[in-house]
Amino acid sequence: MDELTLPQIKKILAKMAEDGVFIVYYTGGEPFVRKDFMEILKYTLMLGLKIGISTNGLLLNDDVVRELAKLDVIKVQVSLDGASKETHEFIRGPNTFERTISNIKKLVENNMNTGITFVCHKGNAHELGDVIRLALRLQVKGIKISPLMPWGRAREVLSEYVFPSFMDRVRLITTVNSIAKELGVNLRNELYIDVGEPEGHENPYGCPLVMGLTILPNGDVIPCEIFAERLNDEVLLGNLINQDISDIWNSPKAKIFRDHASISNKTCYLCPYLSKCGSYCIAETYLKYGRLIPPLNYFKECRHAWSNS
Repeated sequence: MDELTLPQIKKILAKMAEDGVFIVYYTGGEPFVRKDFMEILKYTLMLGLKIGISTNGLLLNDDVVRELAKLDVIKVQVSLDGASKETHEFIRGPNTFERTISNIKKLVENNMNTGITFVCHKGNAHELGDVIRLALRLQVKGIKISPLMPWGRAREVLSEYVFPSFMDRVRLITTVNSIAKELGVNLRNELYIDVGEPEGHENPYGCPLVMGLTILPNGDVIPCEIFAERLNDEVLLGNLINQDISDIWNSPKAKIFRDHASISNKTCYLCPYLSKCGSYCIAETYLKYGRLIPPLNYFKECRHAWSNS
C-alpha cells in the first residue's frame, strides 16, 4: 500500500493528541519493518499518548529491546504459534522459534510488559495447554488466544485449518478455561479481542471498536482491521490526511458500527452464555453475511452448541 510518510504520520499523531486520543496500538504486518518506527514511537510518547505494540518479535535484538525499555510502552504483544519448534515454524517459517522465544525473554528481562498472542487452529490446538504453560515459564503478563479466521493469507493457504463450527469454538473456550483452572491461573479468555477496556467499563465483553478505530498504512480509517478484508465505501470512514479523527469518530457512519458492536444493543445481550462466548464479532459477521447482524439461525446454533457443552 501507499504508506504514510514520517511527516504525515507526525502531523496525524499531533492532531489525534489534540482531539483526545489517548492510546495508539501499533500493529502490522510487522511494525518494526519501518526503519523510522522507533522515531514514531518516541514522537507518539512526546505527544502524551500511550503506546501498545503487536509484533512477530523477529526483528527485535538487544539494541532494539534496550531502546524500547527506555520508553513508556504499556504492552508488547508477541506472536507465538506453538510450544514446539515444528508447530510454530509451520506458520512462521524456518529458524523462527528459538529467535521468538529468545526475544520474548529479552523483553521480560528488561521489565517490558510483554504478552503472547496464540492463534489457535487445527494444526496447533493440541499444544494449547503447553503454550499456556510456556507463557507461565516465560513470565509474560498475559496470553491472547484467538481462533484462526478465514481472512488474510489464512484464507488462501490455511482454510483447511480453520475451526468451522460453533461446537469447535465452544470446545476451544472450555478447554482454555479448564487448563486455567488446572494451573490455578486467572486466564481471561480473549477470543476475538484483545481486552483493553478501562476497569469498570460498561461493555466488558464487546469488541475494541466501541472505543477505537483502525488506521490503515495509507491513512484510511475503518472500524477495525478485519474490515480491511472487504474494503468498500460502506466500511471506509475517512482518511486522516485530509480529515480529523474527531470528525470521523463523531460521524453517523462510525456510530452505526459502534452501536452494532455494543453488547447492550446485541440480540445476545441477555443470553445466559454471554459471559462464556463474549458475543459475536460484527466484522466476522460482515465478511460472512455482508451485514453486521447474523441471521436468526446463527443464534439458534450458538445457543444449541453451548447448551450441549
